[in-house]
Amino acid sequence: MGTTTLKIRDEFLISSLFIETSIDKFLTEELTGSDENREINPDFPINSLAFSQKVDLFLETSGLSIIDQSKVSVYREIKGAFGKEEIYSVEEYLKSSDKNDDFLLILYPQSNAIPREEKLVNACYLLMNDVSDIISKTTQKPEVKMQRGIFHKISENIGKLTFIFSFLLMR
Repeated sequence: MGTTTLKIRDEFLISSLFIETSIDKFLTEELTGSDENREINPDFPINSLAFSQKVDLFLETSGLSIIDQSKVSVYREIKGAFGKEEIYSVEEYLKSSDKNDDFLLILYPQSNAIPREEKLVNACYLLMNDVSDIISKTTQKPEVKMQRGIFHKISENIGKLTFIFSFLLMR
């Protein structure tokens, strides 16, 4: 698996932790609130649902626009693809019967001079930020912005420390 693919997959999965936590809290408040019109049992086991089920329930109860629903839905599908077997390119992860790769490139247009794989990586970061913003606004929870290359910066700093320590050990 390529380095870029590993980075985007890891950052995607990290952002999904924030999103899932926010959705859990939102659904708990929505489905077990004090409103007597609620039909769901207050003991409804939200934590036992899979991520995709939580997102589906969130989409049904949140009142999002069609565009925002589409972004969250595509995010859910991509998160599911990243959780499966190892694939060697971001483009392979994003291929689906729903054409998520094409949807991302239409949603986030970029220069034709950029290779398709890089466009998809950029679009994934933009999608992560958009979905984080949508979830944050809907759930009233702080959002998390994923910067491109966050793991690269961490590994770069570790690399510098390793170089310094290896130099000291050579004496």
